[in-house]
Amino acid sequence: MALNKKDKIQIGVTTVLVVVLVFFVVRGFGKRPAKSSFKALPKFPQVQPISPPGAQAPTTIAKLKEETRALELRRDPFFKQVVASSVRGGPSLSGIAWDEGDPTAIINGRIAHRGDSVDGYVVVDIQKDRVVLSDGTQDLELKWVGE
Repeated sequence: MALNKKDKIQIGVTTVLVVVLVFFVVRGFGKRPAKSSFKALPKFPQVQPISPPGAQAPTTIAKLKEETRALELRRDPFFKQVVASSVRGGPSLSGIAWDEGDPTAIINGRIAHRGDSVDGYVVVDIQKDRVVLSDGTQDLELKWVGE
């Protein structure tokens, strides 16, 4: 049986690939992985207290805690969106005591009548459900949403 040129090339390429495969298989089984110098940690490590029970915290930690109490949260560091501040600037309306002749409003915790000045604002008008203030350049309307 005579082999043509194409069959001879296929047998030659197959033989070379089998030899390469055998080489890599023998090489892979021949090498054992080196034992690592890693030592396993105990299952439950012993935790040593930094200071004896009942002892005060170090002064630097106490100072940092005091400083952070005064800080106002302006933004959550884990989100890109800015968190609205819970502290509002400007006047806030706490209540209205309605009387046809002399209505009274409680603004920033102080009692105010028409014409009174509260934190740089002049009380222009007091209605049953709102108070109008003016700072000289613009009017500010505070709506009563209470009971």
